[in-house]
Parts: sequence; C-alpha cells; structure tokens
Amino acid sequence: MELKYLLFGVLSLLGSGVIYTMERFIAVIQWAANSVPVKLNSSGISMSEPDMPSFVDNIFVIILFVCGLMILGYGVYERRTR
Repeated sequence: MELKYLLFGVLSLLGSGVIYTMERFIAVIQWAANSVPVKLNSSGISMSEPDMPSFVDNIFVIILFVCGLMILGYGVYERRTR
C-alpha cells in the first residue's frame, strides 16, 4: 500500500517538473518567433533574452509539487512505521 503513495508522490513531482519545463520551453519558442523576424528585417525592437516564467506563475505546478511532497512524505512515513 505504501508503495502506491510513493509512486503517486514521485509522479506528481515529475508532473510538476514537466509542466514547468514545458512553460520555459514555450517561452523560448515565443521569444525566438518574435525576435528572429525583427533581426532579419533590421527593424523594430526585440528583447535580448526571453521572459522566463517563475516557479509560482502557474498554480498547477505549485499544487502538484506540494501534493507530491505530501504524498511522498506520507508514503515514506508509512513505510518506516511498518
């Protein structure tokens, strides 16, 4: 039973990491899509580096991370008490 909690905890942590990484990846793609045409035409202003989202920008990342830590902690606690 405690293995199930450990698995769900790890999967929640991985899910939050994947969502956070995808947000950063999308930010770089958007930056490249906006800055490359400006540099090719030599007109307009583009940012020198992408505007990266922080860890607390997406509420789902925080919820999955906190729930993952809590479930993982509960699974470790259950495993040690047996």
